[in-house]
Amino acid sequence: MLPDSSLTEDFAQECLKGIVLKKSFFDRPTPIVACDLLGKVLVHETRKGILAGMIVETEAYLGAKDPACHASAGRTERTRMFYQEDPAGTVYVFSMRIYSCLNVLTSGDEPAGCVLLRAVEPLLGIDIMRRNRKAKNNTELTSGPGKLTEAFDISKVYNGHSITDSPLKIMDCNFNNYVPSVTIRVGISKAWQYPLRYILPDSPFVSRTGLLLDSY
Repeated sequence: MLPDSSLTEDFAQECLKGIVLKKSFFDRPTPIVACDLLGKVLVHETRKGILAGMIVETEAYLGAKDPACHASAGRTERTRMFYQEDPAGTVYVFSMRIYSCLNVLTSGDEPAGCVLLRAVEPLLGIDIMRRNRKAKNNTELTSGPGKLTEAFDISKVYNGHSITDSPLKIMDCNFNNYVPSVTIRVGISKAWQYPLRYILPDSPFVSRTGLLLDSY
């Protein structure tokens, strides 16, 4: 099932009784992880309250062989976690201009690949997200990687954190009734034409539409 606009916070709280994704979920090829993350729920337990949103858009980056992946620059202080022995499920946050971008490493590439979380549908803590973003329109709260991290109050402090542990985690809340689609990647200048962006095409929270290549 998918949440809809009539979703109440009580229902969202009930959904959060789902299962936290295990490290093995991320120990697979990066495109498969990126696609399978659609419909899963990102949860951030903050001092202000619990923030949660269903993932509706991701992008896969394929390690050293992918010119758009930071790992392709080789081992540096910024990319060292891509080269760690057991990277699956490790959080990687980088800055892009004034915004942060949330990624999760996978073990499906050499060195590690990563999945960029580009957009979620807000489920819980929406008032907090509005204050964090200084925005009133729900569809503008988390419809892009920078918007997402600002709304969820996620910063580089989470670099190296395991996405399987609190306070920042991803859960399977049984939102499974959807048909994902694939498009070219967006917002990058290198290898943008790779069909490695995965979306729920009917979601109003996707950052960009009109680029569909196929549906699964």
